[in-house]
Amino acid sequence: MCGYLNTADWHNMSYYNPSALSFWRSFADTQWSAVAMFVPLRSTSNVSYHNHKRYPKSIHRLMAKKRRLWKRCRRHPDDWHTRQLYRDCSNLCSSSLQNLDNTVESSVVESNNLGTFYRYINKHMNHHNPIAALTNSVGSLVVSDSDKANLFNQYFSSVGVVNNGIMPNRISLSDIPAVLDSVIFTKSGVCKAINKLKSNLSSGPDGLPPLLFKQLRHCLDEPLSLVFTQLLSVSEVPKDWKGAIITPVFNAHDTRSRNQRQKTGVDF
Repeated sequence: MCGYLNTADWHNMSYYNPSALSFWRSFADTQWSAVAMFVPLRSTSNVSYHNHKRYPKSIHRLMAKKRRLWKRCRRHPDDWHTRQLYRDCSNLCSSSLQNLDNTVESSVVESNNLGTFYRYINKHMNHHNPIAALTNSVGSLVVSDSDKANLFNQYFSSVGVVNNGIMPNRISLSDIPAVLDSVIFTKSGVCKAINKLKSNLSSGPDGLPPLLFKQLRHCLDEPLSLVFTQLLSVSEVPKDWKGAIITPVFNAHDTRSRNQRQKTGVDF
């Protein structure tokens, strides 16, 4: 991907795309072309195979031995010795799986990473809908996406402050000692900004994860500096930057904090 992106003539692309939004779209299309050509794909249709594949070899061998002993027990139901071997192997397999789950859960907790924790929880949930059915004020279930959004909107409005018509104090432009005439986007500055991205975060509406930019920062620092300069010069913002993926997560601490604020008469 680095070789492919290094061969792109970004200045020529900027010349043939005088519009800032058009240049950004061409830049994004070039990235997606690189992803389509060089990022490998894998099939996830066989869910049981991938769930079984995540086990280590020792547990694979225990599972295979357990299946062999079970087949032998089916063929010889009166063989008590084989049945005892199968029972011992089954217990050992169950304990090994339990120890593996405990080790994985301990590593998730010790990582102190909220994203890793929720990915582990979502992987073990039965439903794929990030927001399950909700209950409104009268006790009825809310299942449609629009009704859920309206219910969240009502809650967020209830905990907010009602507009009292008083404008806060504003700083006058005459009080600002210096005026920012222009912003210069350099390759080194863009590269430093990319280094501050968190690699474990998921991608936004554009579908490009932060890890991609971090791995290709030395190839993308020049075109991004051109994109930022061109967008700032015309005061334009791409549509991809105006959207975000927001998933509400229930937190019991929020409920307790709200109850405490209501008791003390403080709300915000």
